Amino acid sequence: MKRKKACLCLLFSALLLCSCYGRNAVPDSEPGAEEPSEEENQNVETVRARADEYVTKFLEDRIPISEYKDQYAAEQAEVSQKTTGRITFSDCVFGSLDRVESVNLLALDYGQKLSVEEGLKVIADWLEEENITSVDLEQDVYDASGQLPRNDALPYPECYPRVSEHKQELKYGSGFFVNTDDAYIQLGYSIYAMSDGVISKFAGPDAISYATARSIEDMEIAESGSLEELKDKSYELLNGPMTVQEAADITIGYFDETGAPNPPVEGCETDIGHVTVYSLKDKYVYCFSLRRIYHGLPFACGEYGRGSASNLQAEVKEAYVFSGKVNSYNGYSDDIIPEPLIEDQDSIIGLKEAADILNRKMAPEIEAKITKTELVYIPKSISDRGDYYIAYPCWQFIGTIEGTYKNVRIYVDALTGDVDYCYRDYDW
Repeated sequence: MKRKKACLCLLFSALLLCSCYGRNAVPDSEPGAEEPSEEENQNVETVRARADEYVTKFLEDRIPISEYKDQYAAEQAEVSQKTTGRITFSDCVFGSLDRVESVNLLALDYGQKLSVEEGLKVIADWLEEENITSVDLEQDVYDASGQLPRNDALPYPECYPRVSEHKQELKYGSGFFVNTDDAYIQLGYSIYAMSDGVISKFAGPDAISYATARSIEDMEIAESGSLEELKDKSYELLNGPMTVQEAADITIGYFDETGAPNPPVEGCETDIGHVTVYSLKDKYVYCFSLRRIYHGLPFACGEYGRGSASNLQAEVKEAYVFSGKVNSYNGYSDDIIPEPLIEDQDSIIGLKEAADILNRKMAPEIEAKITKTELVYIPKSISDRGDYYIAYPCWQFIGTIEGTYKNVRIYVDALTGDVDYCYRDYDW
């Protein structure tokens, strides 16, 4: 049953393999470069048109960010104390603006792929780095990209084409995967997901090494919250007690300092948006929901496997620490390149104005209690295939719709005042 579940999970991941940005949103032609496809040209035209239209909608009464930082705290207090309106902020936590100097409109291209040889090299290099010697590159590497049909008459993972048997038929390596008792790795543009097998081996013989450790049935949530809330808490991991902050530092270092699996993109760094502590038998596993910070401004942080009813898509990445290191992770590739589309903007609408816009435009539709507010980049899809996004600088309002179990994220654009929102079934 779990093997079948793994097959379904892998299929879902294959649909998300476009977590592999890298190509410029408005690329210059290079001698000998492959001609862009009709779809790529259409995406570039759409990006240009959206950027041109966006600039015409700028609000005139924006305030310079450098000046606004001095009044941000006062506006937080004013918004929190306001009792009128159907959207309230009495228990809201507000994000910092300390490192924000300017904002932009960013293009994100998910379309670039690894070649077959590049894909095989990424897997081989990762196995060497993790000191995993039991994987046979000829027998254990399969393709889940959809380039070739799957044979559902065979068990997982044999239901997918074995790469060594179909090299000449495959055009690219994004979608290659390995799933053995000792290792899991799946490629997007780089490594989309990995597991060194440590968590699953501890869980028991029936657990799979799939990178989303939450799929292990014996894991239960012991505690969750922000890093600030949990940083000093200590739990017993496989190799002994470790504080949440110590594990967080290891995680950030893994992606930012060592460049694993890829060097960080210039201007980007890793941040932790949320922490979940799982219990597993008599030990605990830390799960860090990651997000990127681009020139001081974070991307909206999402949760793996939780979708949205709109075209909004927070960046999603989770890393699990169990044996004093990052034992597994899954989500966006670290070499995603945000491409600025307009001139940097050093002025925005403030929190109070954004909250007023929120109440005017959303109050007729919902009554909500906002629990977290922050200035973020939120990507929005511009293509049917979901491989091109534009990230907008927005005030993000996360809260609960009164009288229901539904949680909501509402975004007020920090340059235009436009409003967009989506419902989700988690509360952070």
